[in-house]
Order: sequence, then C-alpha cells, then structure tokens
Amino acid sequence: MQTPDKAIGWLPIGLIAALRALRRHQGRAIYSSAPFWTAHLIAMSAKKLTGRPWIADFRDPWRSNPFRRLPYQSIDRFDAWLESRVVRNADRIICNTRRMQTDFETRYPEAAGRFTTIYNGFDPEVYENLSARRPVGPDHLVITHAGQFYGPRRPHPIFEAIRLLRDRRSTTREPVLQLFGTPTYEGRDLGSIAAEFGIQDQVVVQGAIPHLRALEELRGSDIQLLVGIGGEGSDLQVPAKLYEYLGVDRPILALAPQNSAIADVMSEGGILGAICDPEDAEQIAAAIVDLDARALAGDGVNRDEERPAKNRFHRSEQVGFLVDVLEDVLRERESRLVRGRTSLSDIVEAAPGKRPD
Repeated sequence: MQTPDKAIGWLPIGLIAALRALRRHQGRAIYSSAPFWTAHLIAMSAKKLTGRPWIADFRDPWRSNPFRRLPYQSIDRFDAWLESRVVRNADRIICNTRRMQTDFETRYPEAAGRFTTIYNGFDPEVYENLSARRPVGPDHLVITHAGQFYGPRRPHPIFEAIRLLRDRRSTTREPVLQLFGTPTYEGRDLGSIAAEFGIQDQVVVQGAIPHLRALEELRGSDIQLLVGIGGEGSDLQVPAKLYEYLGVDRPILALAPQNSAIADVMSEGGILGAICDPEDAEQIAAAIVDLDARALAGDGVNRDEERPAKNRFHRSEQVGFLVDVLEDVLRERESRLVRGRTSLSDIVEAAPGKRPD
C-alpha cells in the first residue's frame, strides 16, 4: 500500500509515538511537516485523540505537485479527500511559498484565514568562512549545478545551450559545466547524454560529494545553476537549494518560468542572476553570455545594498515567524477553553438548586 505515500505503514506506530511524546513532555501543540504526507495523517489523528491544536506545514504542494505521478485516477480522488481532511482539521496550514498559499486558498476558501506563508531559509553562519574551490583557472566560465535531474527536470536544455555557446564562441571565457549529485537522468549516464550534444569535454560529472564541498564548489563558480521546470504547477515550488545558493552569494541562473515562486524569491532577495524558460536553450545561452560579461565587468557578486533583502531569508527570521504561529494557536486554544468554562459556569449558575457552595 503506497497511498498517500510509502510511509503509510508507519501510521499506527507513529501515532503511538506521538501520543507518548505529548504525554511525556506535556505537549501543548502538535506540529507536522510533509512530505511524507503520512506525517500529517499521524498529526491529525493525534489532534482528534488529544484536542491539542495542530500546525500542518507543507514543504511541497500535495495534489498540485507537478512531480506527482499516480497510476490510477481513483488514487487521485482518495488523495483529494485526504488533503481536504488535513486542511479542514488543521488549526494552521503553513506553505513555503505565497503561490502555494494562494493555490490552497483558491481550492479551500472556507479555510482561507488559517493559511500562512513561511519561507525556507539558510543559516548565514555556514557561509561566513566558506572556502572557494575551482576546477579550472579564471580563463574558464564555471557553471555549477548541485542536485538531481529527474522527470521534467531535464539536463538537455542546458546541454544544448552549452553547445550553442561553443559553436558560436559567444562567451569571452570557455564554459565548463560541473554537475554534482546523482550522475544519471532516467537511468542514463549524464556524461553519455552530454556526448550526444558533442560537449563531453565541457561537462564534468562528479556524482555525489559531501555537502560542505558542494558549497565550496558553488562558491568558486561563476554561475550557480538552478534547474526548475515549466508547465502546470511549476509556479508553486521553490527547491530548497535555492536558499543555499543565496547563502553562497554567487550569481544564479534559474531555469524556471518568469511567473513563478522561484522568480519571486530571486526578486524579493535582490539576487544577481537571470531567469530563463527551462526549455529554451537560446534564452539560456543568452543569459550565460550576459552573466559572463557582467562578471568580467566586476558585477559578479551581490552588492552590499542588496544584502538586506537577501537577509530576510535567514533561517532565524523564519523560525521567528513559526514561533508567532505557534503562539497564535496556543492563545486561540486558551481563549476557547476560557469561553467554554465561562459558558459552563453560566449554565450552572442558572440551574435551580445547582448553585455551588
């Protein structure tokens, strides 16, 4: 059984653990973060059994997720029912982009007052003394992608863009594309796919590396590459690594729709970079030429006046927003309890012969 996800078998064990934790620590509220969606089902059950207020945090869209693939339409209907149960029972629903919040509010207008947006973020301390690694000298234009290619998140458009740049000799420096993470796409080696474009000498496939080293490689790069997708639902999500890219503080080339949550974060954070149609190799190539020229002109880092905007994505800021939400639901619960006690007192006062001593 894989509905709503492969963790569903843990629901009874997770519920027992949640109830024990609430009792042992005298928990006053319940918080769940998903995916896995089973976490929300565990939290919803715990709320029903304990009456504690519940905050449901959506790190990704559920039914509106563009990467969601279901073998049967009946599963979609069941997922829709589960999602609606979560939304209707949670005291607060946290989304990590405003567009995701809008999507939920459009589909669940009766719960509009219970949604809020808290972005992901980054820890600035991690990046303060971060070293820079570089595979080649400054005469090359180093473009680095950290992560995976899968489904509609394809390597082909960026490979085609690199081929166009090589054939046209468009950039002052020769591009070198570094790929860290899963070295395959749909079971095929990324190096083999690059060879089909004739750019195998300009693509370095490193595979998985330690997290700190990946950050150092990004810091040493001229351009950080973020590969998003187009199509329905693609405007709702922001990959978590975008926030790490903000911390690294190098120009970002985002392959994403102009009207998307990725573009929103790039704009709100005052980020130096470019946003391109994820399937348009010509546009991607033109953006790389522009970023190369800007870097050579001394415009290769985010300027000091742009930093306050980027600082709003510090993780400590986001934790503060979460604390506010938690305090709100606790105040609301206390207010309901007070009203309930007052109503009971009124009933007892009004009942003949039932006045307390």
